[in-house]
Amino acid sequence: MWKLWRNRGLGARFATRLVIGGALLLLAKGFFIYGLFQETHTANLERRLARVADRKVQQVEAALDHSLKLATMLSRMPDVGQFLETFTGMPTARINLVEYETRHAALRTMLKDATGYADLMLLSPGGELLFSIGRSVRIGTHVVETDPTLAAVWKRAVALLQPQRSGLQYDFSTDRLVGWSVAPVVRAQASIGMVVLRIPPHLLDPIVLDPDDLGKTGETVMVTTRQDQAVLLTPTRHDHAAQTRQIRIGNGPEDFPMRESVSGRSGFGRAVDYRGVAVTALWQPLPSVAGGLIIKIDLDETEVPMVRLKQGLFWVDGAILLLLIGIGWFMARPVVRPITQITRMAQAIGEGRFSETTALEGAVGEVCDLAEAFQTLSAQVQKSYQEATEKTQVLVQRLAEMEAAREEMQREISRLRKSEARLSSIGENLKSRLAVWTEQIKQQSGALSDANAELAYFAKIATHDLQEPLRTISSYTQLLARRYKGKLDSNADCFIDYITEGAQRMKQTLRDLADYAEVDARGGVHLMASCDVGSLLREVLSEMQQTIHTRLEGVVSYNPMPTITADPGQMTQLFRHLIENALKFSNGRAPRVHISVEVSETAWTFSITDNGIGIESQYFDRIFQSFQRLHPPGKYPGTGVGLAICKRIVNRHQGKIWVESVVGEGSTFKFSIPKISGDATSAA
Repeated sequence: MWKLWRNRGLGARFATRLVIGGALLLLAKGFFIYGLFQETHTANLERRLARVADRKVQQVEAALDHSLKLATMLSRMPDVGQFLETFTGMPTARINLVEYETRHAALRTMLKDATGYADLMLLSPGGELLFSIGRSVRIGTHVVETDPTLAAVWKRAVALLQPQRSGLQYDFSTDRLVGWSVAPVVRAQASIGMVVLRIPPHLLDPIVLDPDDLGKTGETVMVTTRQDQAVLLTPTRHDHAAQTRQIRIGNGPEDFPMRESVSGRSGFGRAVDYRGVAVTALWQPLPSVAGGLIIKIDLDETEVPMVRLKQGLFWVDGAILLLLIGIGWFMARPVVRPITQITRMAQAIGEGRFSETTALEGAVGEVCDLAEAFQTLSAQVQKSYQEATEKTQVLVQRLAEMEAAREEMQREISRLRKSEARLSSIGENLKSRLAVWTEQIKQQSGALSDANAELAYFAKIATHDLQEPLRTISSYTQLLARRYKGKLDSNADCFIDYITEGAQRMKQTLRDLADYAEVDARGGVHLMASCDVGSLLREVLSEMQQTIHTRLEGVVSYNPMPTITADPGQMTQLFRHLIENALKFSNGRAPRVHISVEVSETAWTFSITDNGIGIESQYFDRIFQSFQRLHPPGKYPGTGVGLAICKRIVNRHQGKIWVESVVGEGSTFKFSIPKISGDATSAA
């Protein structure tokens, strides 16, 4: 496919691109017009169905209100009141049948002519029949008990002494719509009877069967609910006789409008009706019949304008594309023919046939200028070709000279290779000497390690041997204090205290010196292991609990800590010295110490922050030296070796330790432990 396109001429390429560009524009235009028209068409259809629905709701309300108003008017007629006053409360056996028939006939003629209702009854306050236009029920029959719908509206009218209307239900036993309007006949604020009108069963049929701007397939469906079924209150337009009156309401698309309308919700959209046909529907509740109203039109009818629009866009776009093809070919032809001739002349020039360059046929405008320029170029190429031939001869001569120079260069390369062999021999000699020097360095390194071990052992033995006479001095000094304290003069007591205090400081100094020496003796790569810093801190704080909480009333907190690779013993010693240092310089306040950690790609950086007296910046380096104290011996305890031990431990782990401080606000001691491959990367 790519080869076919690549071999196409300029005219075909131009026409193809013009058609593709035009097709894309037409496609975008078609989508835009179709979407805009569809949105407008849908909005207009919704407004149209909404107007029809509102009009039919008003018609239904008016028809039902007419029945209630008629019952109210009859209840206020004097003849009706006189009839009820005459026969209400009279036992059936005592009624004068001649008088009853005479009054009944006169009232029946008057009411039938005035109302046109065939189902009109007058009932006593107890619900017995006194009058009926149709005379289908015998006088004295308790009509209310035979109809639950009538009984419900009867109770409301009796309780409120006001006209009442029932909802509409479909009576499947009689296959017709059932509804009642009841109006009490009131005398002296008491009911002497009731006017009962049965709503005509076909009262609403003309309203729903009227097409009323719904087209060929549109119809109105009025439904109510009966348990889990929707009941059609009126006939359908498409099938009056065979259509069932009951439709089970499920979760299918055909049940959605009915389910929504009888649930008191309104909406508009596409659905499937009781025939299984796709429709565009609008639904809304209809409280007057305790149900809902659905206005729908078949989707095939509502989509006719959209189908016509699609067809129109297809034909118009096709015509435009054909026109673009013609325009593209017409525009490309004046350019393509001259360029084809120029191509042939270029091939002749490439083969050295300069005499075949002729004037172009049909070239106009810029293409004519191009032809003239091409002919000028042809003359220049011919001249250049001659010059190139002469220069080629010169180049051949120079090439022979270069060949002679190349042979000379080969001889020089041979000489350089011999020199390279001598240099290689010298390199081998240097490599053997380097191996000897490396072995000597290893031996010296081993000797240095042995010397360090002997030095550490010497320090341990020295501190141990020095502690023996120190214990003797301390024991006898304590004995002097117990026996002669207060028996000698005050100077003697001071001297004893000085000796005791000095012995204790000397003892602590020797212990710290031993710890300082053991850092090198115990440290090393072979002791590195997985170290849970959180667990380590809990052990250190548990050992120091008496000092922190009871004696100093301090608080030591820490963030979640990681698991690192280090010497667990030395890390425990490091944290103990730094926490003791933070608690010691509290300046009389309750010490607050917080331990945190920061993670980078190469190291863990721990921080121990306190609220102590702080350190001046000029002493930041001095405090990490052995036996360096910034305060008199009696003011703060310690020998000045603790921070030196900390620095030695951190150095053993290839890390760095430093301090940041503000005088009077506290200090933050920080140290970093480099990461080793396999270290945990998250704090725990």
